Amino acid sequence: MPARELPPNPNLEQLKNQSRELLRAFRSEDPQAMETLREFIPRLKNEPDLPSVSIRLADAQSALARQYGFESWRKLRQHIEAPSSPDLSGDLIKAIQNTDLDRVTMLLDQDPSLIDVENDAGLSLFHTAAMYGYSRRTEENKPIVDLLPERGLEPNIFACAYLRRHEDGQQLIASDPACVHETSDRGLTALHFSAESGDRSSRRTR
Repeated sequence: MPARELPPNPNLEQLKNQSRELLRAFRSEDPQAMETLREFIPRLKNEPDLPSVSIRLADAQSALARQYGFESWRKLRQHIEAPSSPDLSGDLIKAIQNTDLDRVTMLLDQDPSLIDVENDAGLSLFHTAAMYGYSRRTEENKPIVDLLPERGLEPNIFACAYLRRHEDGQQLIASDPACVHETSDRGLTALHFSAESGDRSSRRTR
């Protein structure tokens, strides 16, 4: 059974606010918030120094979704939006995979909150764009990658590593040195993403 039950008519904005409150509470070292993140974020279960760990809003959203019994924030969002509205988050990810800049732009115009969509692995749209056509030599998705920050998506340390955005990465590390130790839901660090990006680039140019 889930740790929490959704209300009869769940509101996505209220859930976003709950995620932000959870993140703020964690950063204030609230014991209950810290225990919640430890319980529902796998990489934190055995973390000996939890207050020193860099936590993102996406982590808080994932933890909240799992409290309500969903695998990810995306799954929770889909549950709330269906069946009254189409799965625009899936459409957006597909448009990015197809390097369809016009459709990506249209979908973000239609629903600006889609900028926060993550894939099932908990990775941002930057990573999706990079996986499908963005590397050091192959940059079909560069217009989409450039569009995302214009629409409010801030690159995290994983995106900076994967996209080789070194200046952005240096700024993130300067403001939050602990981010270099962050791991994704798959347990990967920024170094893994940097190596993976280089491997993809070399395969594409063979």
